[in-house]
Amino acid sequence: MPDTIFTILGVHLRELAERAASVAPTGGFQPTLRNLQVQVQPDLIRLSGTDLDLSVVVSTPMVTATAPVTFLVPAQRLKEILREVPPGEVEVSVAEPSEGIRRVSVAGGGAIWEMQVQDGNFPALPDVEKVQFASFPAAPFVAALKAVRFAASSDGANMGLSCVMVVPDGDGSAKVTASDGARLQQARVAQFPLSLQIPAIGSPAAVDEVYRLLSRNDEQETAQVAVTGSELVFRVASSVFACRKLVTRAVDLENQIIRPAMDNRVELTVGRPELLEAIRRVRISADDKTSAIALKLSKNELTVLARDKQGNTAQQVLSVSWPGAARSMVVHHRYLSEAVSAASSPKCRILLSTERTRKGVLLLQDDDTNVTGVVSQMAGSFVGYS
Repeated sequence: MPDTIFTILGVHLRELAERAASVAPTGGFQPTLRNLQVQVQPDLIRLSGTDLDLSVVVSTPMVTATAPVTFLVPAQRLKEILREVPPGEVEVSVAEPSEGIRRVSVAGGGAIWEMQVQDGNFPALPDVEKVQFASFPAAPFVAALKAVRFAASSDGANMGLSCVMVVPDGDGSAKVTASDGARLQQARVAQFPLSLQIPAIGSPAAVDEVYRLLSRNDEQETAQVAVTGSELVFRVASSVFACRKLVTRAVDLENQIIRPAMDNRVELTVGRPELLEAIRRVRISADDKTSAIALKLSKNELTVLARDKQGNTAQQVLSVSWPGAARSMVVHHRYLSEAVSAASSPKCRILLSTERTRKGVLLLQDDDTNVTGVVSQMAGSFVGYS
């Protein structure tokens, strides 16, 4: 039989390959997973990648083909080839298999790359035609993920914390929450249809892939989500992402962290850009192991300090609104910086406990973006600043 030939703009095929290959492993004991599955119809091309836990399926009708064909192609090799193709169309020729091997050639810009690829079986992927999807506004959910995903635990030691939790309220809104136990981030969205846990462990992590999927399709006002017996499935336009569901009970962060933090009543108000700048400057002298910085408060003044074990120091003084008595706190500089960066209003509101001597938490609230952050104070004394 003659080779099956299809043509497509190189930029379109490159985008599809890079998105599908984002979950394809580069090593491991199952060589088949290092490939992408390419399915071509006269008016549709679909690329699929999976590592068995995460799956990405992307497609476009912008293809012309002589006949239907399905084949495998090494994910990383295809990406490298398509990065070298100049603007314009590429022509892909796929031969019939011979002794379990196919010849696949890619021609573009005067160059031709020929690959000998295995004609194997690809793992079964979610059948989206049988999935019952529910719609939700995409942009607010993307913003919520951006504001919280960094706070999720990524080590897998506590699977109940190794995720971003989405919990709908009775009015149709939902809380999007992540915590690693030492800090917490929560954002509210006005509408989300399902309760779910998006895994935050692995490389790539499912929550990062969901964020990328929704961000890449930011022209779409709505996205879709579904929960099957074993998977979470997100769909935007012609792109589908699926991941295995977590089989663990969610941690009750509302009662364990958020509600106790709401007892904080003494308010510190500081310029958000100024605080971020001070943290960025001072943390250069923070101890490499503890990442600790101190926040020293006095009447309408905040001093951000750092000192490492070798005696290197840094500090910056900021003018703030602080009605309380003098006090000092020690926090992880990255945790505080990420929590402050999660909101966007010019002023940062930080609520502290009325008990000066109690080691507790910093509660960061931003009413403009409906983002709440909780950062635990670090135990022990800070070198040079108790």
